[in-house]
Amino acid sequence: MISNNAHGLKIFWLATISMLLIFIFQYLINDKSWLIILDNSHWTLGHVAALAMAWIGLQESQNEQELVARRFFFIGLSFYLVGQLLWNFQVYIGRNTFPALSDIGYLALGPFCLWGLVSAKRLMPTEHSAYVLLLDFIMMSISILAFTLVTYLNKNTVPDLLALSVMIAYPVSLLSAFCFGILMILHIRPKFDWPWILLLMGIGLEGLLWMWWNAQSLSSTNADGSILNQLFSVAAVTVGVSAMRWKMISSSNTHYENFCEIAIRVLPLVGVGVAVSAYLWILSTHDVLPEIQNIVLYICGIVFILAILRQSIMLKERDKLLIAQRSATQSMILLKTIIETIPARVFWKDLDLNFLGCNTAFANDAGFKSPDDLIGKSDFQMAWSKYAELYRTDDRYVIETAKAKLFFEEPQVTISGQKMWLRTSKVPLKDLHGNSIGVL
Repeated sequence: MISNNAHGLKIFWLATISMLLIFIFQYLINDKSWLIILDNSHWTLGHVAALAMAWIGLQESQNEQELVARRFFFIGLSFYLVGQLLWNFQVYIGRNTFPALSDIGYLALGPFCLWGLVSAKRLMPTEHSAYVLLLDFIMMSISILAFTLVTYLNKNTVPDLLALSVMIAYPVSLLSAFCFGILMILHIRPKFDWPWILLLMGIGLEGLLWMWWNAQSLSSTNADGSILNQLFSVAAVTVGVSAMRWKMISSSNTHYENFCEIAIRVLPLVGVGVAVSAYLWILSTHDVLPEIQNIVLYICGIVFILAILRQSIMLKERDKLLIAQRSATQSMILLKTIIETIPARVFWKDLDLNFLGCNTAFANDAGFKSPDDLIGKSDFQMAWSKYAELYRTDDRYVIETAKAKLFFEEPQVTISGQKMWLRTSKVPLKDLHGNSIGVL
């Protein structure tokens, strides 16, 4: 039986090959009417394929987290397809006003993709991390707004307020969703596999394409059958295939963790850099309206203030972390002192019944100079290996039942070969969730 994901990959390759054939045919003809028909054909094909793959991914969701996120991706792509169908109808009747009903459908993709990613925000390790993520997101979104304003507005092209708002909403919503995805990777550190990469590439590409498209619309330089038009279909299919396989899996890669920590620290510089670049662009050209110059300057100030606020929160959290680390270190030293001075032999094992540690008295009884020499070994490697299975039976009972076994007697053989009897107590070791992780 073929899985739904296999059907999804068939849809992907069928759509990809079909779109490539349309692209090739567009290069072979020069008739404007045919170029328009073919543009609408590959746009519709790409959006239908993307929605179909997102639907398959929704049906294949393996947990609540995947279900919620993929549902939002599916809804966003549904609206996007509706927008495309409305655009096809507008072209058919020759009504190409802007903004139009099709823009409502198109504009929904960014917010719904963003909301799908936001649904995973509950995985943030601390409330502080959520605040920092929010500040980073606001800072990056405002920086994108500044860059978009500079790209669109000059003295020769001044659209009305409604048209301007819609034009700005396209790239800002999509690129903000893209930035939020990047921020999630840095803060939550999921496994960065190909669905994550393709999802961010698809959303980011959609945002850049709409910025490019609207800029060309303002200067009346849009061309039918262009690479720009074709890339819209590529971006849609990319979002669809990634939405089909998107998931949140924790990463255990130390290098990845370290990179994310460094990136989080320098992130404010990126936001400030984007905003300042937009203002420097203004200074280098004479085409931008004075009002826009002032707005971008104000945005630079806001971004700078947010960066300072964000860094102050990070510094406060770092101070709290250092205090907690010192406290934990002192607690560990005190605990080790107690274990070493208590008039008893103490050891603890993992779920495989290998020694994780012990005090010096127990290590000496086993014939070792230091507790470190005992780590990783089992009872079968000790002088008392004759009774190893007996000890391990008790260990398993304590771990599996999560009940202590107290003050019972058991035999032991010393390193000199002498048999003796010990009074022993064993208790389960548990994690923060109450699950047994070993025996003490």
